[in-house]
Amino acid sequence: MASYDQCFWANSGYETIRKHNKMNLEFLKEFYQLVQERGDLEKDFSNKLMKLTQRGNKSNHLCLGTIQSAWSKFTGNLESESEIHSKLAASLDTLSKNLAEFHQMQVKDRKALESQFEKHNRNYSDRQSKFKLAQKNQFSKLRELEQYQVALSEARENRIKSTEKDIVKLEGKTKRAEEVGERVSVLFSSTAKSLEDARLGWEGAIYKYARDSQLMEQERINTLSDSLRQYIGMLDMTAPKLQTVCQELSEVVTRISPQSDIQSTCNRVGMGEYLPEQCLYYGYENMEDTALKPETRRLMLERRLTEFEEAILATQKGKVGVQQLSSAYEQTPNFSTATGQDDVRRQLLEMDTLTNFLKASHFIIEKSLLTLTSQSPSNSHLEPYIQIASEGKGLPQSKLKVPIQDVTNIADEQHSSIYQTIPGAVQKVDPSYGKNNLLSAIESFPDESEYGATGYQGPSTEVCDTTSNETLGQCIAQYDYAAQAFDELTIAPGDVISIIEQDDPGWWKGKLNNRIGVFPATYVTQTDA
Repeated sequence: MASYDQCFWANSGYETIRKHNKMNLEFLKEFYQLVQERGDLEKDFSNKLMKLTQRGNKSNHLCLGTIQSAWSKFTGNLESESEIHSKLAASLDTLSKNLAEFHQMQVKDRKALESQFEKHNRNYSDRQSKFKLAQKNQFSKLRELEQYQVALSEARENRIKSTEKDIVKLEGKTKRAEEVGERVSVLFSSTAKSLEDARLGWEGAIYKYARDSQLMEQERINTLSDSLRQYIGMLDMTAPKLQTVCQELSEVVTRISPQSDIQSTCNRVGMGEYLPEQCLYYGYENMEDTALKPETRRLMLERRLTEFEEAILATQKGKVGVQQLSSAYEQTPNFSTATGQDDVRRQLLEMDTLTNFLKASHFIIEKSLLTLTSQSPSNSHLEPYIQIASEGKGLPQSKLKVPIQDVTNIADEQHSSIYQTIPGAVQKVDPSYGKNNLLSAIESFPDESEYGATGYQGPSTEVCDTTSNETLGQCIAQYDYAAQAFDELTIAPGDVISIIEQDDPGWWKGKLNNRIGVFPATYVTQTDA
């Protein structure tokens, strides 16, 4: 069966549902007003019958015998009929008042739904503006860095007349420009993630608006159906001669189905399959036709690659908890409501969508790195869904368009990083690998002999110099934890760990047995010393 949340999406879908809801409310208002007028007619008819009864009673003394008995019966029937129509009028009045209250309740609830969506829509629009501004600022600052680097190269090669003092000044400006470029790039990356969060909130608001509108529409249709049944019952008791009409109307009413009406609405004005449009990270350093130094590009790209790999790991860890909650709901359905279970499924879909965003951005950055370092090109299952084009003033826009029904399947595809760093750089391995993948990745690391005197530094959990990291304190492990990724520590109760970083409230970085890695903060107790 089709549903609103499958057939209506984006702002146009919201407007379609809103107009449809407005039309339904107008019909509901017309319905209860008509019932009210019908009750007024019955009340007026009852009053007139009562007047006829009183008039007939006054004429009772004008006849005698059997005629008088027949006349008394006649006037008595008029009085009984007046009472019947009076009760019908009262029932219709009660029905119209109930419908009017229901109408007001629906108006209030729909306004609340629309207000919530408008709030998310404004937030999403604001984030889009900030995204474009941050991207424009990043391109501007990196172009400025590019100009300084070109000028410095020309000065050093004596292609332009310059003194040693001028070269020193250019070097200082170039260094400051590099620092500014990195800051604006980090800001742009943060803005891109913020935009995706806002887009997910906006998309979730549309989903909830469509879902709740469908529930309200079902309630409205059921209420109308019940009201018509009550009306039929009133007529059936009041006017036996209208039995044929009642039967004809009853046949129509029995065929009322909320599911059928919703299906018809989706078929007539539905928008078809929803195709989300996610704005990916595509920075100035991704572009090949720039004058940025290759080393500068490589360092910036590697930082972004590391950043997105860590984000992928965090998202995958967060998804595990939601999956456990979903499994608990499936095993014990009575533990949660249908709406709660639906919210969990929606949250899983949002996390899969975010995972695709992070993996696609990671793939774009990695592809640029592979091209820059003359390594073999990479492939990704997300590549067919990625579009890169220039918009506005020529700024490239990288977008991911994955059909909503394929989001989960694509997000579950294995993610791996094939980029090999240059000698002396830290090798990155995808944190989502299991133990077997981790072993194979470690086995594929280059030997030290390949790096000459510099040597290969390896991942962060390798044995390291104990004096190279300043500790913030110590903590004692309270529970067992087995490392799930290459950058994690395996701890056991009683282990004393030296704390190096506490930036992440859920994960700390520390040193144990001359190895450095991250571990769950909730598994340890920090000591006073």
